Amino acid sequence: MQPPDVLTLALVTGASRGLGAALAEELARTGHHVLAVARTTGALEELDDRIRAAGGQATLAPMRVRVPFTAMTVFYTRLS
Repeated sequence: MQPPDVLTLALVTGASRGLGAALAEELARTGHHVLAVARTTGALEELDDRIRAAGGQATLAPMRVRVPFTAMTVFYTRLS
C-alpha cells in the first residue's frame, strides 16, 4: 500500500467509450487519478462526470495520439 500523499496516475487511451471508459472508471474507483485520452471531447466530459460523481479524479486530454508531438505537448502542459 502506498502512502496517502502519493498520486497514482493511470493513463487510459480510448477512454471515451467501451473498454477504455470502463477501465478508466474502475481505475478511478480504486484511487487512481485518471489521465483520460480520446478524440471525442463530449464523451470525455461525460466520463469525467461519472468519475467525479463516484468520488474519483480525472484529467481530460482530448487529442489524436497518432498526431506527432500532440501527446507529448498535452501531457507536459497538463502535468507541469
